[in-house]
Amino acid sequence: MKLKKVLLGAVAILFLAACQTETKEDRANRLIEAEMLRTLGDISDYEPIGTTVDSAFTSILTDPQIRTYARIAMEAFQAQQMYEAAMNDRESDANLLLAAQKSLQIRHLINNFERKFIGYRATHRFRVRNDIGGSTLRNYVFIIDPNFEEIISVTDITVQQDDFEFLPMIIHYLTEADESVFKEIIESVQERQND
Repeated sequence: MKLKKVLLGAVAILFLAACQTETKEDRANRLIEAEMLRTLGDISDYEPIGTTVDSAFTSILTDPQIRTYARIAMEAFQAQQMYEAAMNDRESDANLLLAAQKSLQIRHLINNFERKFIGYRATHRFRVRNDIGGSTLRNYVFIIDPNFEEIISVTDITVQQDDFEFLPMIIHYLTEADESVFKEIIESVQERQND
């Protein structure tokens, strides 16, 4: 009789423990719901549809410093072309110099980049009421710390808003190009500026 009670108690404890264990999705959804409450204000307008969770790693394509330098380099190169067409050598050279310097910095960052585990990537689909009272389907990506304690970043991927579709091409070019090309551009522009 005692053995039956002990076994029944052990089974009950195991059952309760199994019920209490949160999955990664449960833990992510808890954080996501708190974030949605904070940002939406009225949670009654929010209807979660589904969440998938996977490991998140740093990436050259999402590194904020690489993306910032790439944006600066692209804008400088575009400005350089505009000034060159307008025959404004001084502005053209200044922008060419900036583009070459940022290209070297990006190349350095890429060469020293280490892929690291940063937590979890939760892709979350939900419906939310829009300004005119209708329902809109949204897709967000949440990067969550490894302990599921905080959301590191949130990206709305409902509509592709990324203007960095050129980034893989830039990275390929910068890793294949000889570093001396950028150094020669910098030296040439600096010589012209000193004349």
